[in-house]
Amino acid sequence: QLTSAHNEINNALEVIVGNIECLVLEKVAGNQKTLSRLKRSEQAAIRISHANQVLLTLEQYLGSIGKPSHRDD
Repeated sequence: QLTSAHNEINNALEVIVGNIECLVLEKVAGNQKTLSRLKRSEQAAIRISHANQVLLTLEQYLGSIGKPSHRDD
């Protein structure tokens, strides 16, 4: 379930970041104040994506330590 949520979050963030990049490149945002806001929004979305990856990694680690090992002693 967490993996699915992780993917949904990252897919949404990719759309957000992609649209922000298009707006910046197309200079639809005509003034510096708007461009700064777009860049801050983009940076926040990237930080969320990175935090989401950390959570997924942690969830995978916690799941792996709960599984019995299959060693032949």
